[in-house]
Amino acid sequence: MRMLALIWRLRATLPPILAVSSSAFAVGVDERGEEGGGGAIGIREGFVVQEVGCPQAISHDEALARTSDPSWPGGVLNVTSLETVGRSGNHYMAISTMFSLAFCCGVKVLELPDTDYRFPTEEGGEFKSSKHLFSFSSHGTDGVEAERQTWSQLTGLEDLQGRVGVCPKKRIVDGTHANHITGLGKDLQRCIRHVHMRGCEAAYLQQVIGDESSCPDSPPPVGTDGEPTGLVVPGTTGLLPSETKGDGHLVVHIRSQDIFKPDTRYHQYGQPPLGYFLAVIASKKWDYLSVLTSGPDKQLNPTYSVIAELNRQGFLGTNVEMHKDRSFWEDLQAMLCADSLALSHSTLSNLLLAHSRAKRFFLPWGCEPQPWTLKLNRFVNASMICLQRPEVYGIDWRTTSDAYTVYDSWDPNSNMMEMVVSDAVKGVQRCCN
Repeated sequence: MRMLALIWRLRATLPPILAVSSSAFAVGVDERGEEGGGGAIGIREGFVVQEVGCPQAISHDEALARTSDPSWPGGVLNVTSLETVGRSGNHYMAISTMFSLAFCCGVKVLELPDTDYRFPTEEGGEFKSSKHLFSFSSHGTDGVEAERQTWSQLTGLEDLQGRVGVCPKKRIVDGTHANHITGLGKDLQRCIRHVHMRGCEAAYLQQVIGDESSCPDSPPPVGTDGEPTGLVVPGTTGLLPSETKGDGHLVVHIRSQDIFKPDTRYHQYGQPPLGYFLAVIASKKWDYLSVLTSGPDKQLNPTYSVIAELNRQGFLGTNVEMHKDRSFWEDLQAMLCADSLALSHSTLSNLLLAHSRAKRFFLPWGCEPQPWTLKLNRFVNASMICLQRPEVYGIDWRTTSDAYTVYDSWDPNSNMMEMVVSDAVKGVQRCCN
C-alpha cells in the first residue's frame, strides 16, 4: 500500500520532509576562520578539508629536485597504475586515499599515474592528467611545519611525518593494492579517514570533472533514449529553460550492469528499493527530471523499467528524460551539473558527493552513521557529507529486522523482486541542520 501511495503522491503536492535535529550533523565551522586563496586547509569538527585549489601540485623538475635531496623532509609515494583497481568509482576512491595518505605522512613527492583508462573523457579517449605530481612537505621554515602542528592540535590527529615505521621513505603502490592498501598502522588509517583533499583531487581530475564553467546555465532540451517523455502527455506543456519555477533539475542515478548478472552475488551491493526513488521524486516540485542508468537490457535495474513505465503513463508530469544508452561521459556530466542529485549504492557516489556541483543530495541510506561507512576511504557517512554539503537528505527506513536494506549481501536471483516491491522506505529525512 505504501508503494501505491508514493505513486499517487507523484500527482499530488509536496509531502512533508522529516527533520533530523542532531548537532552531529550540523555543518562544521572552520576553526581557523575564513582564509583567502585556493588550497586553504580548513579544520571542521576534527576533519581536515581542502575544498578548492591545490598549491601542492608541482612540476616534474620540482619533483626531481625533492626526490634527489635527502635533506628534504618526507618520503616518496609512487602509485604505478590503477589498471586492476576496478571501475571508475574505485579508481576515484584510490586517488582520494592517496592524497589523504600523502597529507598525513607529509610526503615530499606524490606521483600518480598520468593516464587512466577508466575515467571518461569527452572525446572518448584515454584520460590524461596535466597535474599528477604533488608535494606535501616544505624545506625550511616557511610556516608549513607550524601549520602541520596546528592541524594536529585541532584534530587530535598525530603528525606522522618522519615516523619511518608508519610513513616509510619510499612506498610504491601498484594497481592491485591502490584501493585497499594493506599494512597501514591504526594511526595512519585514522588520519586518512579524517583528511579530504578535494582541491587536489579536482586538480588531478580536471579533464573529468571540470569546474563551474563546465556546466550549462540551464538543462539541455529534454531528450530520451527511445523512451517517451512526459512532454507527450495530452494537455501538458513543457517549461522552457528560462521558465524555471520550482526546485530545479533533479538527476536520479540508478545502478545497473554487473550486479544484476544472474547467479552472481556481491557483498554489500544491494540497490535502494523503488520506494526510495519514488519518495525522492515526490519530495519536491522539480522543473526537470533526468533518470540515468546504463547497461544491456538483461542487466538493467528493474526499478528503471518501472519508473520509465510510470513516465510513459504520465505519472511524472512534464520535462522528464530517461537515459539508459548514453555514454558514461554524458551521464557523469549531468550528475556533476545537477541542481539536485539522487544517488545509488555505488562507489561512483563517492566521487559525486565530493565533486558534484549539486546543491542538494539524496542518499539511499539513513542520516545516522552506519558501521559499514567506516571503511578507509569511503565518503558516505551523512555526518561527514554535511561538513561540505549544507543540504543532504537520507531515507527513513522501517526498522523491523526483516526490512529490505542495501547494506546486506546482494543476490539478484532472490533480492531483485524484493527491491521492486519493498515498502521499507517511510520517507525522506533531512540530515544537515
